[in-house]
Amino acid sequence: KYMVVQTEQDALLLENSLIKKHQPRYNVLLKDDKTFPWICVTKDRFPKVFVTRQYNRNGSTYFGPYTNVKMVHSLIELVSGLFKLRNCNLALTPENIQQKKFRVCLEYHVGNCLGPCEGFQSEQDYDHSIKQVKEILKGNINSVIVYLEKLMHENASGFNYEAAHLVKEQIESLEQYKSKSTVVNPAIHNIDVFTIIDKGNTGYVNF
Repeated sequence: KYMVVQTEQDALLLENSLIKKHQPRYNVLLKDDKTFPWICVTKDRFPKVFVTRQYNRNGSTYFGPYTNVKMVHSLIELVSGLFKLRNCNLALTPENIQQKKFRVCLEYHVGNCLGPCEGFQSEQDYDHSIKQVKEILKGNINSVIVYLEKLMHENASGFNYEAAHLVKEQIESLEQYKSKSTVVNPAIHNIDVFTIIDKGNTGYVNF
């Protein structure tokens, strides 16, 4: 029995998944508990986005796995910089926020967070940012690239070349990323897969 995949990376991910699942006697190298990294978007109020090597069925959304660790951290840095997401472990319930139980930390003061712990950012606005983050991680990044290109040109026009160069590097990272692998997706169970190719007035369906 054999499976055909598109790239060497997908082949490695598939091999890793199958060896960990079936534990064959002679495949020693990938039988350990180490695995490739995922990007996790938690199910909390004001969700967090972080890198993990543990996949837990706790309601969180996972993207990956990825073979390029550097790319994963570039993505985390990108979405955190664009959307100013929190990285604390505070229980941001409506009651705690209304009762002013928390105070903004250094991350807020240096511009890395918009302060949802003190109600400076609404839950609706935060969830909108999380939705855009998920679109990026799904591979729907064209609109984000357009936004970054506009920002890059604005910085260049204002003679802020260092900032323009940093944005250019973010665009290049997104261009290289494109989308996550489709080989080991925990959301895929029992599905039908088909492709459609159109040529003039004719369409071809491969099921």
